Amino acid sequence: MILSPPRDETDRTPLYIIDVHPNCFIPTSYITTISRGNKEFVARFEMGISRDEPSVCIGQKWYLMKDIFIKFRKVNSRLRCYSEDDPDKLPLARLIPASSQPIGSFSTRPPTTSLEIITPQQSLVDDIFISALIVERKRLSPTEGTNNKEIFN
Repeated sequence: MILSPPRDETDRTPLYIIDVHPNCFIPTSYITTISRGNKEFVARFEMGISRDEPSVCIGQKWYLMKDIFIKFRKVNSRLRCYSEDDPDKLPLARLIPASSQPIGSFSTRPPTTSLEIITPQQSLVDDIFISALIVERKRLSPTEGTNNKEIFN
């Protein structure tokens, strides 16, 4: 997968390249590698149906996902992301739900949810992008339960 810059940009170098392949020893577990368009390594994570804990490598450091992700659910949560350390609370990113976008009478496609990353700090952009990929992978993964019991060890 390739994340390209907007069409109106003159530099068309991909922002990120995302490679996904199965772990050859555990074919139900997938390894995702993220690099910048210039091939610079950003992160790698492995998730799937496995006895091993899901992990992520950011730069040269490995982390268990359970140690860096926090579960929370807030009703009426904000659609902007701020740094806790920033006294001015300048937004780092903004979620634009599809439901908040007007549908034009001549639209060829329905509106899609989008994430606008506002911060210019590359390390924060990387963290937001890695997190979005992991959250989406988790969202699309089957969960252990009566309907899926046969696929889990």
